[in-house]
Amino acid sequence: MANTNSPARLALRLVYEDEHLVQIEAHLAAGAWAGASTAYTTLDQLLSTAVELEAFARRLSGEVSLVAGADNGTGMIALRFHPVDRARHLGCAVTFATATASNTREASTRLHIELKTEAAALDRFVSQLRDLAKRQRSDATLDVVAA
Repeated sequence: MANTNSPARLALRLVYEDEHLVQIEAHLAAGAWAGASTAYTTLDQLLSTAVELEAFARRLSGEVSLVAGADNGTGMIALRFHPVDRARHLGCAVTFATATASNTREASTRLHIELKTEAAALDRFVSQLRDLAKRQRSDATLDVVAA
């Protein structure tokens, strides 16, 4: 159970890098809910997602997704950003699937939660995600409204 007194947030952290891929770790805490997962992706994918999110934050229409890894037992982090209302509130549908020793989907644990955030928090996350993709920092945090 998450600590209901701590700030609600979604954090991505770079934990491993080789010549082709990076492994990111995601942690979320929102009210009584908490979860974590790891997944592989590329720095290019993180950077292109930051660029797409920046455009999304300006227009606040449509959706932008970041899917790292796969739901096949190797670990997955999926974030889908979308507008919630005209007051510039945004949603982030988060899906985690854990990696398993057997690399089988059946043994994986999954978490899906809808987080709410605001445009200013998304702007900060986009800046941090861009810096993470450029190796200028090792983490990016999205502050969310507590569940």
